[in-house]
Order: sequence, then C-alpha cells, then structure tokens
Amino acid sequence: MIYKITIKTILIQLVGVMLVATMLGVGYLVVFKDADVGGALFFMGCLAIVFSVDSIVIFVRYFLINKDSVVEFLSFDWMRWSQGGVETYISPDDVESIDLNLTYPVFDERIGWGGGDNFIYAKFNLKDGRSFF
Repeated sequence: MIYKITIKTILIQLVGVMLVATMLGVGYLVVFKDADVGGALFFMGCLAIVFSVDSIVIFVRYFLINKDSVVEFLSFDWMRWSQGGVETYISPDDVESIDLNLTYPVFDERIGWGGGDNFIYAKFNLKDGRSFF
C-alpha cells in the first residue's frame, strides 16, 4: 500500500465544500424567493471561500512539509519512507512514539462541516532522533 500527497487530496475536500455552499445557496433562494440568481451565486461563492480557507491552508502547509514524500507499507513489520530520493526503512523496533493528530470531528466520529475537518496526520518519532510526518 502506497500513500502520497496529491492535489486529489484537496479536491476531495473542496468538492464537499462546494456541495455545502450549493445547498445553502439553494436554501437562500428558497427563503428569499424574490432574490436574484446573481445574489445567490455571490452568496454561494462567499460561503465556499469561507468554508475552504482552512482546507487550503492545511493542504499547502502539509504539502510544503512533505513534498516528494512517499510512504509504502512493505509488510506488517516494515515500511519504506522516501523523501527527496532518500529512502528510510522503518520497523516497529525503530519507532519510539507516534503522535497522532486528529481534528475534533474525526476524534468524536461525527460529521465535519468545514473543509479541514477531516484532516489527520501522524508524526513518527524514531529512537535515533529523526521524525517523519
């Protein structure tokens, strides 16, 4: 199994944001029946921007930290971490601790309404002092 950060990661989050903005925009048109479509589109656009800013910021920050990173699980006991052409093989005996960072919706197993509500990341701290995100 291979994991790599791609633009698909952010697009999946933004599609969800657009769906929420569209539903709220349709609700805006239903409530304000005399509203024009241009006003509703402006309202939906503003909502999409507000709901997607955190997702974009988290993605850019993660991408800058993990540019060219590939994690490959070779077996139950081994994984290969590749970053910038340098490969590191990690076994469970090499890991001192794993810091798992979850957002509140993921931790509480509830629905996330913001674009960045479903992001999780882990930091592998190795016994030799190195860390991998």
